[in-house]
Amino acid sequence: MPAVLQLASDADRERCSRLLHGAYADGRISIDELERRLGRVERTGTRAELMLLTRDVPKRHVARLGAAVERLDRAALKVHGTTAVVVNGGLIGIYEVTGGGAFWPAFALVPSSLLLGWHVASSWTVRRFVRRRRLSS
Repeated sequence: MPAVLQLASDADRERCSRLLHGAYADGRISIDELERRLGRVERTGTRAELMLLTRDVPKRHVARLGAAVERLDRAALKVHGTTAVVVNGGLIGIYEVTGGGAFWPAFALVPSSLLLGWHVASSWTVRRFVRRRRLSS
């Protein structure tokens, strides 16, 4: 049996209801239209009927994906930054404890700082791209 002809579950109705509430919050439908459609959501029997109720409402897949990408990117940047500070701080601490001499921690400090800077710049670019995509969808 095709998926659209299957009976609608409570979870299907809940997703449809959230999508309609989002459309109302975005100003795409009026309160009267929202109430009319929500009444029909409760009475629907199949998934096809739910699809008909939301066919003119844009889906939020791009916005959700963009938010997930941004959260993942921020988490990765925090981990990278924390690791760089801890490792480089530890190396500088060892350098200080051993009495100085040539500044050997620079062999790790310079490349890791460059990589962290590259990560920050690319993260900023990715987040800017994702925000623009979310605004345009």
